[in-house]
Amino acid sequence: LVTMSSSRLLRSGSAGLSFPLRDGGVCVKRARLSSIWRTNDRVGSAIFSRKVTVDASALGSQAPEHIRRISDEVARLLSKPPAATMPETEGKAWEIKQYPPQERESVITARKLATKLSYLQGETCPHCWLQRNHCICSQVQPLPMRHRLWIYSHLDEVLLAADTSKLLLAAYPQTARLVVNGLPSLEQEMKDALAGSARAFVLFPAENATSFDQLAAAVAPGGTAGDDGSEGEAWDIVVLDGTWEQARKLNSRLDPEIPRVVLGRALDGHVPAHTLRAHPTPFRRISTLEATALLLRDMGLPRGEVAPLLAYLKLADEAYYRQTEHAESRRQTTRDDAWELL
Repeated sequence: LVTMSSSRLLRSGSAGLSFPLRDGGVCVKRARLSSIWRTNDRVGSAIFSRKVTVDASALGSQAPEHIRRISDEVARLLSKPPAATMPETEGKAWEIKQYPPQERESVITARKLATKLSYLQGETCPHCWLQRNHCICSQVQPLPMRHRLWIYSHLDEVLLAADTSKLLLAAYPQTARLVVNGLPSLEQEMKDALAGSARAFVLFPAENATSFDQLAAAVAPGGTAGDDGSEGEAWDIVVLDGTWEQARKLNSRLDPEIPRVVLGRALDGHVPAHTLRAHPTPFRRISTLEATALLLRDMGLPRGEVAPLLAYLKLADEAYYRQTEHAESRRQTTRDDAWELL
């Protein structure tokens, strides 16, 4: 028996399954929403279809510009119905196929993001993506930045509490732009800005990647990284946000003619500060924010302008640990209460 309402079910990503006990009590167990969909695809599709609308005004005026832009794009994509109404005997896969092939990815992306955006109407802060009880926004102050940052993010990273790109968006509210793969208008805006520009590059260790020093010298012969990076004209920088596998896919979606840049001298001796995602290879533990901070040092930005980013990262990691410890404590209390009923 599914005891949780469909709206709450979608916000939590799981459903409460209740089982009557001999003394009249109820033991509540959790089941992932994906399991319910696998058990009954038609019911799961019906719930999914009812909840794929987004009310941008419900996010409130406090939501940052990049969240409102994503919300507007999701609402636009979901406003177009499929070519045919889904029969009772079919599931969500059938419904997606009723859209033109070139639109299916964007519709799937919009539906997933609609569910993520619904979290913002509850306990999640729209800026730091942590629960409001653990919000760090008051401690993250804007920093000076001349260059334009295009944070090209995999949709799985959006509103993820452990993600670090949110700190770049908070630190550089005027020059950082969030672009989610699968949202065509946002992707096209980024590609238009990068097209034909000699002062644009993607931070990714591709086989043909160069250091920023080499790229700056090629763009302005005789110049140095400091000349071009800290005092010259602004650069358009694409930072990929996701796991390594996701980053490779994001990189493949971008024009191969845009130069790829790898971290240079700033990486030497750097110890990864982000502790939430472990990896046996040290450089693969470097977060999106750390990679960006190291790149900015390679570009000649003063240490005093870059160091606060790592301080913000420490704040976010500590808040995340407090949040997860609090959640685990609440889960343990629920488990203890359930066993007491026995």
